Amino acid sequence: LISYDKESMTELQSDSYAEILLAMQPSKTNWLIVKGLTNAEAISHIGHNVGLGRLEIQDILNPNHPAKIESSPNHILIVLNECYLEEEVMKQEHFTLLMKQDLLITFQETELHLFKNVKEAINENKAQIREKNSDYLLSVLLNNTIGNYITLLLQLEDTLGELEDTLLEQTEDKNIRTQIQKTRKEYRMIKQTVGILNEEYNQLFIPDNALISAATKSAFSDVKDHLKYAIQLLESCRETLSSLSDLYVSNN
Repeated sequence: LISYDKESMTELQSDSYAEILLAMQPSKTNWLIVKGLTNAEAISHIGHNVGLGRLEIQDILNPNHPAKIESSPNHILIVLNECYLEEEVMKQEHFTLLMKQDLLITFQETELHLFKNVKEAINENKAQIREKNSDYLLSVLLNNTIGNYITLLLQLEDTLGELEDTLLEQTEDKNIRTQIQKTRKEYRMIKQTVGILNEEYNQLFIPDNALISAATKSAFSDVKDHLKYAIQLLESCRETLSSLSDLYVSNN
């Protein structure tokens, strides 16, 4: 649990949710990081305690659940996947963001690297992040998530460019088909989350949702701009993949 305001920040690590509840400070922004999605009983207990229904808790626990945004007057629930490269193989990890007034919870299986710099920013009060509320923290976490996808898509573009050069040189590289299939799989993994995020993003701003303040909407506009850029990169990768497939067939 990380609790902060513009004056200070406190951090508590505990396996006891009762201890965490006692440590929460209503006058501050509280970021609760829940690790270990296999403990269904503990997740259900936390979910019920913060007002989630059975289906929403199932979404949090299901590692194969597609990305989604659910917004209501009482909370915002965002189901996502972190994509990352491990030994040149793209993998993904399911996580969920839940925002309520002055409380943000991340449900995740392990430590998510894409949020490490957010913790550092809070600790050092970079960009006066501690002077802002949980809605701003949500925008920062979303921005980091989309920024990670942009980085992966730029790397994918570079890989596709190299494959295109190889095909144009008409080399006898027997692995070229495998490489095209690999990049197509990576593209689809990223598209699964980014595409749905783009389709459902406006649900964050339903008329009766007072959880996102007027002062924070500019931050969410920045997130939307980054999301649009990610969509542009996705389209560019899709077009290149299509042309690569045609080029491969014509060469063989």
